[in-house]
Amino acid sequence: MLELWCSVQQYPYDIMMFTMSKKVQAVLSVVLRVPSLFIIDAVVNLRVDTGQFMIEYPVWSGFLAVMVVSIAAAMFCLSTRTLLKIYTILVCIGTLGSTLWWNNVMMEKVNRDKCPSKWDLLLQEESICEESSKVSPVQIVLSGDFALYAVVQMAYAFTYVACITLLPERFTLNIWLVVCAYFVSPVFIRLGMTYFSSDNPSFNTLIAVNAISVLVPALEVATIFVSNIIWSIWNVPMWYRTYRFMLQNFGFNTVLENAWIQFQVPNVLRTFWLLRFTVHIIQIVPALRSNEVLPVIMSSNVLTNESQLTETTLAWNTFLEVTTHGCDSTLAVLGLTAVVSYLSYHLGKWADKFMGGESDEVAHIGTVTAILFFILSLQTGLPGLEPTKRLVRLFRNFILLSTAMLHFIHNMLSQVMMTLSTSHTASIWKHLRALSMSAILILIPISVISYLWTSLTMGTWLLAVTAFCMELIIKVTVTLIIYTLFLIDTYSDKFWESLDDYVYYIKATGSTIEFLFGIFLFGNGVWILIFESGGVIRAIMIVIHAYFNIFQLGKNGWKKFQNRRMAVKKIDNLPIATEHQLKEHNDVCAICYQELISARITPCEHLFHALCLRKWLYVQDTCPLCHKEIMQNIKSEQEEGDNEEVNDILHED
Repeated sequence: MLELWCSVQQYPYDIMMFTMSKKVQAVLSVVLRVPSLFIIDAVVNLRVDTGQFMIEYPVWSGFLAVMVVSIAAAMFCLSTRTLLKIYTILVCIGTLGSTLWWNNVMMEKVNRDKCPSKWDLLLQEESICEESSKVSPVQIVLSGDFALYAVVQMAYAFTYVACITLLPERFTLNIWLVVCAYFVSPVFIRLGMTYFSSDNPSFNTLIAVNAISVLVPALEVATIFVSNIIWSIWNVPMWYRTYRFMLQNFGFNTVLENAWIQFQVPNVLRTFWLLRFTVHIIQIVPALRSNEVLPVIMSSNVLTNESQLTETTLAWNTFLEVTTHGCDSTLAVLGLTAVVSYLSYHLGKWADKFMGGESDEVAHIGTVTAILFFILSLQTGLPGLEPTKRLVRLFRNFILLSTAMLHFIHNMLSQVMMTLSTSHTASIWKHLRALSMSAILILIPISVISYLWTSLTMGTWLLAVTAFCMELIIKVTVTLIIYTLFLIDTYSDKFWESLDDYVYYIKATGSTIEFLFGIFLFGNGVWILIFESGGVIRAIMIVIHAYFNIFQLGKNGWKKFQNRRMAVKKIDNLPIATEHQLKEHNDVCAICYQELISARITPCEHLFHALCLRKWLYVQDTCPLCHKEIMQNIKSEQEEGDNEEVNDILHED
């Protein structure tokens, strides 16, 4: 019976969520989670030691702060349906509180203003005004003040009934009129009490009716609140079994990814940061108009007195206030990270569209840039810095992030240029767009390096940025050279056999320079860690950099070199086809489908270009046609030849 009663209470929420479109549900999911972030951000930023929050009871204040943050975090993790129920109840409670406050305001006016001149009377009763100086209940009811009071209470009643019923088909005029009567009844009862003395039994009856008129809506809200608590407790075992089943069958990563998508964490963080940024701008506009000193200006110790507030200084400090406020807490940095991720994704998408490519890396640009920006912010302690230092650090982080973004765009560009260089059908405009993007990727790092070296003194950060920019310039240059070589080969009538060697040497040179830059950046990072600013996050990043950009890069380069050397050795052991064998074969190379001017013969008697077969042997040691192992056959033939020579020597003896 209890379960049935609770399910009846949940029915309107189920129907309401079912009738909503997906877009409305997505917007509602974001909007209902943003207040939780504001609560967490406000509580975390409170300082107990500066007297902002219950300094007399630090233990209780800390406990209360932890409880509030825990409740807000728990609300953030609730489903949209559950959040809708919670906020509906809160709106109902707020509406009842506003109704009581508005009734109190009206009754105070009734008790205080006895003279008719204090009321905006719509209908004057001359007989009453002449006989008495007090305003009558009829005059109050017919006044403009009471009309305003009634309209506001009707609006409160409409909001209350809409939240209680939820569904439009359940909202009826009769229910609304009854709630309106509940809300305006205290003032009517107060006016009716003027006709009775305090000794009259009817006076006490009106007081009781007044209390009941307030309790009836409150009891309804309490009933809904209790029913939701019972329903939640009733479903705790089911929720536990569901999440345990998901963890056992899908794993923690899948559950976390599903929650990340379901709660729309990036959209919530972006909305939180934009609202926080907008609210702060609205707050400082009155200060700017009244020439007041902004809080960050006073905290930055830039000015010694208000007379120094020139227009230039005020504009600079206003920019400082607006910019640094967006990253003055860890949660604000997370919100800014979500905004940076969104902008990076669309910038990468635009760049890929401009180049005419369809790279898979576009989908990962936003995630990678977000992780990089957040790690840089934590590594440099961005939220805890002074405003001026925070602005400088934010500028440096954006320079590094922009350089990394250009590296991602180059990865997409290299794929596009490789496709264009081997295509006969690509239009000239596609080539021009790719070449213009290459020019941009070269000019921007050069401009950044020249500006930074003329504006800043030499330091570890400047050396790191310079290394990143130089590495990008070298990468783009290598891509352009390889693009030119392949383009020449594509439009050439002759087969360019040494092209693969040229491409390998150019790529090897670029990879070697990149490897040297990685070693330089590793040493630069170790210097910063030891002598400038340490930290666990910086140490972890140095280890990650050493593994991926030094160890893995060197390992892969050495592996390619070994594979190439082994392939060359294999090809040298194969016999060269004679002109008679080529005429007898009278076919094309089975790998590149080009004419066989010169060829190598495998032990299984198949003919291929030496270059094509060498590329094939980079991948696997089998014949492309019959899939027999080449080196094993070569070794067996060599062993047979050696055995024959030994036998001949023995027979001669």
